[in-house]
Amino acid sequence: MMISRLLPFRRTDNTEGHIVHLEEKKKAPVNEKTRVFGLSLTTLVEREATSPNKPEDLKFLPSVAIDAIEYLRKNALNTEGLFRIPGSSKQINMIREKYDSGNLNGVELATDVHAVAGVLKLFLRELPEPIITFALYPILISQQSKDDPCSRLMGIRETIEKLPRPHYEFLRYFISFLVMFCANSDINKMTSTNLAIVLGPNLLSPEENSGLLFIQDATAVNQLVKSMIDEYDFILNKADFPRWVTAEEAGAGGGLGISSKSGNGQNLAGSDTNGMIPLSDIPGVTNNNNNNGGNNNSNPNENFSLSKFANMPASPRRIHNNNNNNPS
Repeated sequence: MMISRLLPFRRTDNTEGHIVHLEEKKKAPVNEKTRVFGLSLTTLVEREATSPNKPEDLKFLPSVAIDAIEYLRKNALNTEGLFRIPGSSKQINMIREKYDSGNLNGVELATDVHAVAGVLKLFLRELPEPIITFALYPILISQQSKDDPCSRLMGIRETIEKLPRPHYEFLRYFISFLVMFCANSDINKMTSTNLAIVLGPNLLSPEENSGLLFIQDATAVNQLVKSMIDEYDFILNKADFPRWVTAEEAGAGGGLGISSKSGNGQNLAGSDTNGMIPLSDIPGVTNNNNNNGGNNNSNPNENFSLSKFANMPASPRRIHNNNNNNPS
């Protein structure tokens, strides 16, 4: 018997690089006026901005991300293998259909936290343009390859600040949650390294649909996402110095914006209301960005002591606790 007869009948669309199973059940057509999945992030955010249910400070974030991340924050911070263990495909499809049909909160009836995480990953995978855009992908891969950690982190920070505003705000919001989540890695077994491996390809990928390039850049992609988690405060929150720079080296005492808690109670989008995730609750995160930066018009050196940072030693080291002079 020929091997091909043992396989499901399928065709390959060489243009898109997808395998289409013809025996798969046809899905009901999606209403383009309410569609969420597969829509560009900017288009989705612009459409939702007119919704009376969305607070002003969250206008650059899609509702599906807000709902899913808030659900996971409340129900899954200690869940082992979140984003790695697949969720119920039935629930994932149900939640997707709710959002695509205009449902205000498609995750509210979910019973599987892994399915909610799966919905978030599905949303990211189906974006026509990844969160980290195609144009910035090669630049960031190049920045990540730098040997000097000072130049590498500064280059990553300046490049990410060139993202379109909705992409920047999404990245900042999502990475903030990952910082909170991996703080419980002793319980949930998901360190920043593990999260970077499972989420990196969902956040950035090359425009060229090349398996070889994907494999070639895989390590750099994982390291880049890990850096964004480990150095969230510096890369996405305008801290003056990276976490591995000590107060003594910076010559600025404890006021470097690297304290374990900021105490400002601001949420991920820069506001202090609406019950979202306070930055003060995220270990190692302070909020030095009160202007919701991240668009092309922002000043990348705002509130940033570039001259001091440029003179820091090149060898990385772990952060010193602001209340203790011994390394953490």
